[in-house]
Amino acid sequence: MKPPKKIDGLDVVLFAENNDLVEYKDNIDLFVDNTRISESEYLAICKEVLGQKNILLVFCDKQLSIKGIIKLDSVEQGFDIAENSYKGISANWVENKIIVKSEEKSAYEINECSFCDKPSRDVERLYGSQRSLICNECIEYFSALLKTDSGG
Repeated sequence: MKPPKKIDGLDVVLFAENNDLVEYKDNIDLFVDNTRISESEYLAICKEVLGQKNILLVFCDKQLSIKGIIKLDSVEQGFDIAENSYKGISANWVENKIIVKSEEKSAYEINECSFCDKPSRDVERLYGSQRSLICNECIEYFSALLKTDSGG
């Protein structure tokens, strides 16, 4: 499965599928509403967009609904916790196209066009903010489309 960009409003930085090559150890005591969370189909390391910008280890079901969350001190801690309970999951982590510029700034950098998904290396230039970018090709396309629509 291709990593989703977001799960319940959280930016997905890394994503892993719990498949047949992963051995579930059942040693994470994660409770939600006094119910112990069992094995999850997907794990994600996410960052909150708003508020404190926490790093989170997210446990999801097949529909990518959140079953539970553990607040982390670092991405590395998330790897360690996940591997401890899901032996072999380390081989399944897929990095999303959202990357962290620097831990000190807690800023996000998107390295692709938000409209056509082309990475920065495949376009002449990207314009926008840290949260949303548009490439020169999409600007040209939409500009031509607007001229056609307005009769100009």
